Amino acid sequence: MTFRRMGLLAVLLAIGMTGTVGVQAAQQKDDGKKDEKSSDESTYKAMASHALKMAIEGSSLQLGARRVGTQPVQPGQVQPNQTRTQQLLTEARTSFDSANKLFTDVRNKVVNEKDSTRCKRFYNAAVRYVQTLTALSSEQPVAAGTNPRGAPVAPLTTEDLASIRLINHSVCEAMDACSIKDFLRRHESGSTAGADTLRDHAKQMSASSERWINRLVQEIPATATGARPAQPAQPTDPNAPPTVQLLARQAQEIIQFIQEDDKNDDKDQSRRSGG
Repeated sequence: MTFRRMGLLAVLLAIGMTGTVGVQAAQQKDDGKKDEKSSDESTYKAMASHALKMAIEGSSLQLGARRVGTQPVQPGQVQPNQTRTQQLLTEARTSFDSANKLFTDVRNKVVNEKDSTRCKRFYNAAVRYVQTLTALSSEQPVAAGTNPRGAPVAPLTTEDLASIRLINHSVCEAMDACSIKDFLRRHESGSTAGADTLRDHAKQMSASSERWINRLVQEIPATATGARPAQPAQPTDPNAPPTVQLLARQAQEIIQFIQEDDKNDDKDQSRRSGG
């Protein structure tokens, strides 16, 4: 081979290597953008999850204050401390206000984004759930309470209150299980004793959450008392009156989204690690 041909071959090889490196760099840049967008979406989803938890906490405080305020005082009993009741209501309003602020931040960042479908679905489901929960936990007299759409709120029975607590517990349990799995993924925890224990616990929590909410959705229409719609309301129906039955269906929707996202996150991690 002549020196001229050898020089030409070297130039061609150099061009080919430069092209390959360029393609690899472009691919790495594209993967970096995808990971950055995925990280942003995860952050906004975490904000929506925290807002949902704060609203649930506000509901618990508000329902507790309402129950104390309506308890009859028996002869010889001390009148309930109204200061404590007002403190409960104040903390409840603070929790709801903080939740609304976080939801607003998520809406401003995510709702108009074309590539944030997963976060957007969770946000919409969480907002619907909180609207129903807020209406059921209203500070107004129970019989006269109204939801934001103006539909009457049925009086809550002791069984309704217990159902609301179980529904809220199911949602929180699903979110806590997801948080544990997110922690393990972020730290790329392998098969250590501690990681395996956490992973198993998260699976148990997720299964318990799904089992409870499916049971409640089936049982509440048959056991709940008070004014209820003849047909079960769909969780996305904007005109549905706020009932414990509707709350259970909306909780079921949220839990399904959480579990779907968890599976997608596992797939994303497997793709990044080349598994």
